[in-house]
Amino acid sequence: MKEKTKTTDNALKRKNEVFKISRIYFGFRCLAALVSGMLMILAFPCFNFSYLAWITIIPLYILVFDLNWRRAFVIGFLWGYAWSVASTIWLRNIETFIPFAISFILAFFYAFWAVAVPVVRRYLFVPGYIQLKGYNEECSYLKSNSFAFKEIVFTLCLSCLWCVIEWVRTWIFTGLPWNLLAISQWQQLAIIQIASVTGIYGVSFILVFMNLAIADTGIAVYKKIKHNQGDSAFRFVPLSLYISIMLILAAFHFGINRAGDLRKKTPETVLRAAVVQGDIPQCRFFNAEEAMFALKTYTNLSEKILPSKPDILIWPESAVPQSLRGSSYLSYEYRENIEELTDKFHIPILLGTTDYEFDSSDKLKFYNSAYLINKNGEFVKRYNKMHLVPWGEYTPFENIWPVSPIYPWIKEKFGMGRSCTPGTVNTIFKLKKNVNASVLICYEDIFPKIARKHVLNGANLLLTITNDAWFPTENQLEQHLAQAVFRAVENNRVMIRNGNCAGSCVIQPNGFVSDSIFFKKESGGKFEPDPAVKGRGTAVFNVGIREKPETTFYTKYGNLFILFCGITTLIIFLCCSWNWKAKKTELIRAFNNRK
Repeated sequence: MKEKTKTTDNALKRKNEVFKISRIYFGFRCLAALVSGMLMILAFPCFNFSYLAWITIIPLYILVFDLNWRRAFVIGFLWGYAWSVASTIWLRNIETFIPFAISFILAFFYAFWAVAVPVVRRYLFVPGYIQLKGYNEECSYLKSNSFAFKEIVFTLCLSCLWCVIEWVRTWIFTGLPWNLLAISQWQQLAIIQIASVTGIYGVSFILVFMNLAIADTGIAVYKKIKHNQGDSAFRFVPLSLYISIMLILAAFHFGINRAGDLRKKTPETVLRAAVVQGDIPQCRFFNAEEAMFALKTYTNLSEKILPSKPDILIWPESAVPQSLRGSSYLSYEYRENIEELTDKFHIPILLGTTDYEFDSSDKLKFYNSAYLINKNGEFVKRYNKMHLVPWGEYTPFENIWPVSPIYPWIKEKFGMGRSCTPGTVNTIFKLKKNVNASVLICYEDIFPKIARKHVLNGANLLLTITNDAWFPTENQLEQHLAQAVFRAVENNRVMIRNGNCAGSCVIQPNGFVSDSIFFKKESGGKFEPDPAVKGRGTAVFNVGIREKPETTFYTKYGNLFILFCGITTLIIFLCCSWNWKAKKTELIRAFNNRK
């Protein structure tokens, strides 16, 4: 009896030791997830080590592929949280806690993907009745069977799921598609041309596919060396690696051909666009002195550039923190300065300003707007920003209980004193003969659907006016610019950007930044545009514009690629669910037979 008790105690002791080791090992995995997630920022602006994006998902995959779904969720959440904090840390300029709070939400997207890795892997490769026989039977089954087709399906499923998750991020909770995986490739023009067909998500798809293919190759090598496995089930070089290489080569071939075709297109019109970058620091509430300083700065800079006789003068979003059509003396001064500029130089002006109007019930509505003023100083057209910034331009649920009673405090503490109304019309501004422009205000250019709607409405030129001086960090400025590159490629349209502190440049339909206010000298002595530089300056961009540029597949048909990804993911998930159900049925049958 004592001997039996001693044996039991030893077994429990060994079990406890295994449990402790397991906990410590999982703790190391959690730490690795945090570190690898944070280091992912190195692939993005302003670090721009874009090649890291081809391997940066591998750590997450390796950390979760052999876990149960609960632990995979924790690892995915930690990885996603660390990456999201690193990606949005510039939001601390508004409130210190914001990047840490918003990352808590963004982390769930990556946690969901991480859960899918072991779940799909388990139920796609191993039938339920084999799983019920235990670990040794599973290993024997994997070693004695070929899974060439299932390996490809598995990689395809996870790549498609990643793209679907990125798409969901563009609209859920008003959407925040900041730094999608493809953004890391914004300077790799050959690879990003496929966005004209698939949208930005196609680039992310190729990146994830290659990451997983490399990871599975590494796993196969490990099993070959350590466990003498991999001869048939997981070969030394999985077929998915060959397919990923073919996808990359196909994307490069398409990109090089598209770039060549675009170079052959001769623009019918050249628009001379003068842009002014005042580099005015921002704060939540301006006083009269600060508003007048901004007005004088932009007026003086404009007077220096307008003698060159451009076709249009462009000021950025909220260049002057005062409503152009307001009733205060500051608004009057604002209008006076604009009238003096148009009277003196007879050049139209497009600028960003706050605006207002009364609706049918005499309720005052405020807008973040872009105005076109003709050479005679007359208001021609207005575009009202359609996608507003939560808490920056409006307070979500401000008229709904229980938020409504505390709304004044929320607005004062975290808002900017405004409750703007979203616009509803894709306005077209005729800047010159054969030049029909649409405006994206501030972070509207991170949403693919808005630029696409503008182009479908007849725009052959995209304009972005922005005021990134709210976030005076270099990484945010360049990350925002990188988003705009994809809007130009997706829709085959030239884009002119004008920022208050940086980012003023011309982006060609292939994503190439061809001109900017500031330049940098390369090692070969050649000067290259450097739009990410902060500073005060002006420039006249000579922008070649085609009257009727070709409409891309993406512009015509939208997110068909995401539809393909969604259907593919759903079918594979249903197959895995069927396998799970079969396992459950077999388990119930075996339990009943024991009775």
